[in-house]
Amino acid sequence: MQSIEEWRSAIGYEGRYEVSSHGRVRSVYRTVRFSNGRTASFNGRMLKAQINRGGYPVVNVYPGNGGKSKLTTVHKMVALAFIGPRPDGTKYVTAMVTV
Repeated sequence: MQSIEEWRSAIGYEGRYEVSSHGRVRSVYRTVRFSNGRTASFNGRMLKAQINRGGYPVVNVYPGNGGKSKLTTVHKMVALAFIGPRPDGTKYVTAMVTV
């Protein structure tokens, strides 16, 4: 039996990207006003993950406000959205238990 996929805003990228409980990342529909007064609409789409040297899926995301793109690991985006930030003094979160 498959579980229902839940979508939440990606922490740090609210209003731009969402992550799912199944580990997928999508951009959301948005309208942007440029400094010259022109507006443009962008359709949301599913992002295609690449595999980094460590074997982890990564996606290229833009923080907005003219920032540069950044490769971000999908599992960290999912953990932030569904578990929350890592408690101070912990190196990583594994299976919902801090280590």
